[in-house]
Amino acid sequence: MKNKGIRSILVPVLALAALTGVLLVPSCKKDCKSADCFDRKTMLTDIGNKVIVPSFVEFATASTQLETEAQAFCAAPDIAGLEIVQQRWKETAYAIKKIELFQEGPVKNALLYPMIDFWPVRTNDVNNYLANSTTITKQDLNSKGSTVKGSPVIEYLIFDKTGGNSAVLDRFTTAADASKRKDYLLALTDLLQDHAQQLSAEWSGTYLSTFTQNDGTGISSSSNSLVNELFALEDYIKGMKVGAPAGKKDGNLYPMNVEAYYSSESMAFIRVNLDILEACFKGGDGQGFDDYLDFTEAELDGVALSKVISDQFGVCRSKCDAVTMPLSDAVSQQPAQVNELYTELQRLLVYLKVDMVNNLGITITLNDNDGD
Repeated sequence: MKNKGIRSILVPVLALAALTGVLLVPSCKKDCKSADCFDRKTMLTDIGNKVIVPSFVEFATASTQLETEAQAFCAAPDIAGLEIVQQRWKETAYAIKKIELFQEGPVKNALLYPMIDFWPVRTNDVNNYLANSTTITKQDLNSKGSTVKGSPVIEYLIFDKTGGNSAVLDRFTTAADASKRKDYLLALTDLLQDHAQQLSAEWSGTYLSTFTQNDGTGISSSSNSLVNELFALEDYIKGMKVGAPAGKKDGNLYPMNVEAYYSSESMAFIRVNLDILEACFKGGDGQGFDDYLDFTEAELDGVALSKVISDQFGVCRSKCDAVTMPLSDAVSQQPAQVNELYTELQRLLVYLKVDMVNNLGITITLNDNDGD
């Protein structure tokens, strides 16, 4: 009788459980702390809407303003107009340093980044193109290689480290090739603006959805690609932007191989790179890879890995601030400060490429950058 009573109670309970989906089996999904259980779609949506798309929109806006001011300057060249063009170029270049992180998708598909930001500038190629071209138009320039177009070429034309702005102005007014030089600047800024508008439109349009929907964990997923881009850019900053001119590769200093040599914006560019890396890591003010790591309860020596990485961004930024002169000068005049920056960038790289990658189950697909 006792067994029969128990059975009479259990049968309806089990039947009810089968109908409602409630059960007697603990929910592994609720308690899951593995990377597979994290809501990557929300994270990708926040990174896309709060970090990536605004960066491309900023590039498009800045490049349009640069083109407008270049037109005004070429119509009536003077020092005041040149200074405005230089300022608009800096704003455009800062925006480029943000999109430097996001080279998958539209940028990669159209092979555009080398056309936008090929450096160090090949001055011989630029000078030869200027000398050997009968006329310079956007269409002609677009058919040429990346060494004669893009932001670094504009920088080379509008800055002079030795002669200053008066020397630049002379080249646009009294030099024998002044008219052709103006045509070159106009073609450069027009073409750059075209590229910026194209990328902004694609990211603001259909590609954002493609990016956010690709929320799996496979090798071609958006999160896997983005983590690879994070540590690849950080490695590039360390190896090529700091390490190479500082002699980390062969012991020789190469001050002219810093980024943005002619404008002395090298350190500013590195700061912008670090800012966008951290913004992507944190998803702006939304969900980011820091939340992804927190979800998995990732730690390093008893400290949340997200905090370790966030703090290291701050350390790298402070080491940038310690370099108080153009990087081209600092490699010889402030070698200790440059070396400290290099060391802390290396530490950040390990946190991203080893600790973060391992905790999130990321597959490394990008090779190390040369220069270190």
